[in-house]
Amino acid sequence: MLRSSRRSFYTRLCVKWAFCAHFFIFSRRCAVITELMINEQIRDKEVRLIGADNDQLGILPVKEAQRIADEKKLDLVKISPTAKPPVCKIMDYSKFNFDQAKK
Repeated sequence: MLRSSRRSFYTRLCVKWAFCAHFFIFSRRCAVITELMINEQIRDKEVRLIGADNDQLGILPVKEAQRIADEKKLDLVKISPTAKPPVCKIMDYSKFNFDQAKK
């Protein structure tokens, strides 16, 4: 009898831990998605740059990437901060926010 009650306690504990771990991972993913760095907030030396039409422009210094974005009158947005080097995309950030809010 003692053994089965102990087993059920551990089972409940594992289920609760799994739920908490899933919630933590999900909440961290949401935090990363909503906290995008744009333009002058990007402090890396080099970034992998993706153009406005989704073509890869290569690995460039941030100042050069910012200059290209300014010439096109768009924003430089860091979309993958954990990559080596970080991935940035040239896009209209206000339009992106509007589309995300509609979803």
